[in-house]
Amino acid sequence: MKLKTSFYGVMLFFTAVSANALDMRSAQPVAPAAQAQTAAPVDPAALTNERIRQIVGQAGLDPDSDKGRLLVKLVTRVAADAEFRNRLSTWSQTRGMFGGQLSPDDRMRVLHLLKGLAQGPKSDCDALATNGRDFFLMAKTLSTQSFQNLLEIMEISVDHSTPDSNDERYTTAELLDADAELESKVPSQFIAKGPSNACELIRVAVDAVDGLPPASRQAATYELFQIMDHKPSARAKVLTDPYAYLDDMFDERRMPDSIRRKLPENGSRPLPFSRLVVDAEWKNPSTPNQPTPFKDTFVNRRNNGVVAELVTPAADSARLDWSDFYLSYGVASLLTQTVGTHELTPLGTLKDDVAVDTASRPLVEGHSIELALPLPSEKGETSRTCEIGKTVPASTLFRSLDGDAVGLHCQSVTKRGETVRFDASLLVNYGIAWTTSIDDKDGRTDAIIRNVTVQQP
Repeated sequence: MKLKTSFYGVMLFFTAVSANALDMRSAQPVAPAAQAQTAAPVDPAALTNERIRQIVGQAGLDPDSDKGRLLVKLVTRVAADAEFRNRLSTWSQTRGMFGGQLSPDDRMRVLHLLKGLAQGPKSDCDALATNGRDFFLMAKTLSTQSFQNLLEIMEISVDHSTPDSNDERYTTAELLDADAELESKVPSQFIAKGPSNACELIRVAVDAVDGLPPASRQAATYELFQIMDHKPSARAKVLTDPYAYLDDMFDERRMPDSIRRKLPENGSRPLPFSRLVVDAEWKNPSTPNQPTPFKDTFVNRRNNGVVAELVTPAADSARLDWSDFYLSYGVASLLTQTVGTHELTPLGTLKDDVAVDTASRPLVEGHSIELALPLPSEKGETSRTCEIGKTVPASTLFRSLDGDAVGLHCQSVTKRGETVRFDASLLVNYGIAWTTSIDDKDGRTDAIIRNVTVQQP
């Protein structure tokens, strides 16, 4: 939003041009709002070159200087080109910066112009931050090259913005994946220390965009410019209604054919719920008074053993801006993704159908199983190994649960070589693998169930 705010003054400038530059009676470079509403503009064709030079001079720029000539050229176009003036008027009244959708090539042109501006003298960045809503003041304080970049961005926005086209459409998952890939291109040292100012953020962001493959770059810039035009991001849409995203994307019908063919037929594995909600909290002994409450919702759609899962923060959680999504078949993970304001992983999809075979077999105490994981995974794990433990009543986890719970002692290795261990219990009657504890670099964290609500089929 800092980026958007800094350049919002461009639109204010052209509102001033319409009200003042075309009003020969105005003697001030920027008229008060009330005057702009009541003044009667003259015929733009009557605006002489001398009058244009006078307007530029009143703005504090020598019309014969480099920046003055740029401004004279622009105001001349505003006065002489009726079609451009109409587009300008429409654009200046839109809520967003661009008033429509730019083409992929124009989006990259704008980003590179922004980077060029951000690479200018430090005083330019300070001027944008300080004078972002006073265009004439920016015109005086920016370097000539940065001012020219700013004008080119405006002209691209006015000349090339069009209503949203049916030719460029993305699913929410595609935009999230592009966003996650973009974040992966940001240098780790930059993430650790953060930007020193908005201009450094622009430089790093554009370099990250340039590092993407063409298809990802197109989707990532589409998403970026949607946000700059005050439209909700893919993340915001998901976090506003995570259940809609769960229903749309976390469905076995989206799995590869090789996986889908091995899953049981619909109706062949009836489960005693259509929706099961677990209210629980994570507790770490190192912070016993700071539990993390969450809600875990399991959805049984087709009685085929496949269960969709959504983990969201409880209403009283310290953070409310994240959601975890899963699709599972018993102990096999089919799809995974985390979406949050500060974290985002690409959609992980299971490709190895052997995991489905393993999940279909009985779990025998003392045996070990290896399960391939959906890829890409959050920490680079490709598989996990689980030792089968004892079978106990499910009611030992929570009093209202029926049937048996089979213990699982699992571990996986991240791409950094760190071993993550966790314990889980397969709730046999429900087809759900419930994680009871995690042991990682932060120590042991236990999941404590507080309540279970079962909605019958």
